[in-house]
Amino acid sequence: MRPKVCSRVMAEIEQLALATADAEQFMQQAVELISASFDFYFVSLFLVDETGEWIAFRVGIGEFGKIMRKFEHRFSIISNGVLVKVVRLNQAYLDNSFEDRSIHRRHPLLPDTKSQVILPLRVPQGAIGVLDLHSEVSGDFAEEDIPMLLPTAEQVARLCIQLGAQT
Repeated sequence: MRPKVCSRVMAEIEQLALATADAEQFMQQAVELISASFDFYFVSLFLVDETGEWIAFRVGIGEFGKIMRKFEHRFSIISNGVLVKVVRLNQAYLDNSFEDRSIHRRHPLLPDTKSQVILPLRVPQGAIGVLDLHSEVSGDFAEEDIPMLLPTAEQVARLCIQLGAQT
């Protein structure tokens, strides 16, 4: 089922980019479309800032997205956080172990996350950020999903640059 949804979502994302010249509006609409199309619990997008020193939250769905934007949530590019590692290594991260509290501490604003995939926003020069996908379903993601989802993330990256998103 996901391959058909991926193809449809990619076509719709392209249409979103054609319909707006505003990078922020495009990014917000893209994460909302991805969340609704795949029934993901939470979707957000982070970009490396213009200094190259931070990976900063740009858009996300729901109340948590609004809170993260208000507080200008960001991580140092030299930190050991998972989002930062995805950018530095330019490789996706998959985690279905949210049930194991010895590995994860639940975020109080995302208490229902059971599995997560973080995809690099790849361009030829490397990763410019990440697309962070959360599911309420334990084991919702599989390694086989990553090659299906990566083209969508890469398309979002290309369109962010095309629309002039500050990275």
